[in-house]
Amino acid sequence: MFSDLFRRFFALNFLSFCFVLGLFACGGRNDFTPGRNRIYSDFAASISGRLVKYDSGAVVIGIADSTLSSAYSKHHNFPFWISEDGSCRPYSFSLLEELESLRWDGADSTLYQVDSIRMALIRLDTTVEKDIKEIVRLDTTLTKAYLTASRFLLLGRFSPHSLDRSWFHRNDTVWDAVNSLAYADSSYPELNSYRSTFPAYKLMLEEYKRKSLLQKDTSYINAVFNVGKPNQIDSVFRLSTHYIMQSALPHLSIIHNDTVTDLEQLITAYQYYYGLRVTRKLDESTIKSLLVPPTERCRKLLINLERIRWMPRNIGNTHIIVDIPLTEMFLTRTDTNVMNMRVVVGKTARQTPSIFAEITYIVVNPTWTVPPTILKNDVFPGVLNGGQSYLSKKGLKIYDKKGNSVDPNTITRKNYRLYTYRQAPGHSNSLGYIKFNMPNKWDIYLHDTPHRDDFGNYYRALSSGCVRLQKPKDLALYVLSDMEGRATYTPGRLDSIIDTHKTKWLRLENKIPVYVAYLTVFQDSTGKAIRYANDIYKRDDRIEDAFFGQKIDTNSNGFIVY
Repeated sequence: MFSDLFRRFFALNFLSFCFVLGLFACGGRNDFTPGRNRIYSDFAASISGRLVKYDSGAVVIGIADSTLSSAYSKHHNFPFWISEDGSCRPYSFSLLEELESLRWDGADSTLYQVDSIRMALIRLDTTVEKDIKEIVRLDTTLTKAYLTASRFLLLGRFSPHSLDRSWFHRNDTVWDAVNSLAYADSSYPELNSYRSTFPAYKLMLEEYKRKSLLQKDTSYINAVFNVGKPNQIDSVFRLSTHYIMQSALPHLSIIHNDTVTDLEQLITAYQYYYGLRVTRKLDESTIKSLLVPPTERCRKLLINLERIRWMPRNIGNTHIIVDIPLTEMFLTRTDTNVMNMRVVVGKTARQTPSIFAEITYIVVNPTWTVPPTILKNDVFPGVLNGGQSYLSKKGLKIYDKKGNSVDPNTITRKNYRLYTYRQAPGHSNSLGYIKFNMPNKWDIYLHDTPHRDDFGNYYRALSSGCVRLQKPKDLALYVLSDMEGRATYTPGRLDSIIDTHKTKWLRLENKIPVYVAYLTVFQDSTGKAIRYANDIYKRDDRIEDAFFGQKIDTNSNGFIVY
């Protein structure tokens, strides 16, 4: 029996040894045997506990030496980017190309010293006698660059709350680049795998490249110069304007017809995509927008690329996005925008924060309980001055903790917070007929409104913080019938429930993620083009200062002064 056990033990260990040997001989990234190669042995001996000594200092932001040590420790203290003969692995040049592309994402390119790394790679490949110190310096620089870049792409360059105190999105994406790099079977996880999967992110990168090229386009600059000259003859002015708009809207296809000229079509589209009031005329605001240099547009793009990095990398196939500056809502399913509508957001004095929440219930005929801020600033002063007359006008009643009605004449500055102020369901209810309940500590939710005329306004920052929907019934019916599979919920049935004036809570089987975000650049409803929005809460400035320190100097035509 003992000999049988011994044979099994020996066989098992022999197979394990063969398996390990096979890993080292398979030609993948981990194709080394400890002690077998002089360069790898010298590298391991040099790097163990001595990273600070050999660190070139090319990349210092964000990645501590302890993180770098951890990466090499998990990799047996062997190089990531240099092969056993001391030459550069082919994918080290691939990483170099990816590091170069980070300039489109808004990375500080000086941190990565791409030109110095390229020269070091070429020098190492063309040198017969390999210097172990040079190998250690180059490999650790590339590794540090990789780790720094991956975290930048995944989590952003800056801490969100340090630049926007109304930004409460939690980026729950886990940065695990150390393990991903150390345990990769071959090559390395590309930096692109850390970029946001948000479709708008890719569109912004493409737009940034286009705007960068426009800055160097002499035809474009000359056209802007002509538009900026008020004494130009009309034909030259309109020709220049036409050229600029076509350059600004490369995705637009003009449909030639006898009723609307090509230029009028361009003006209308330009005003829509660049956040202007749509007048269909070449007005002062439109001309002023045409003179904004591409460099300024690029800055706006980089600000919003950073904001998207502050959100989870993957926001899911089904979600709602409320873009606060754009004052629009988008419902996406399987990467397709299935519903888009206008919204009303918080006024400047009561701004809508950037938050994440999930819709759990649809409430038909909701009651409205006055939140603390509105109670303090609006309702209490109204009760104090108008008493029952004010309450009747607003459709409000006051209740104590037991649900008993309270006489408004007994309300004082000392006791008004002890009571609940509530509006019954009905046409004048502040929430309208439908509320999309999404529990969150800011008491922000999506709802209907009796103020239907507001959706026709160009400026729609008019609420007390919550998000009013232009088509709440359409959204409720789509969610209940198409998403929840409740075929019985038709327009007729929903109207019949509303007519009862009784509150009905409809629980959703599948919660709907809602991202309320402050993005002054976003995609259009087709998901194929970029739209610019006004910075209604003036939140761009702090992020711009963090990126660039100060605004650029421009000449009289709005172009950057070199």
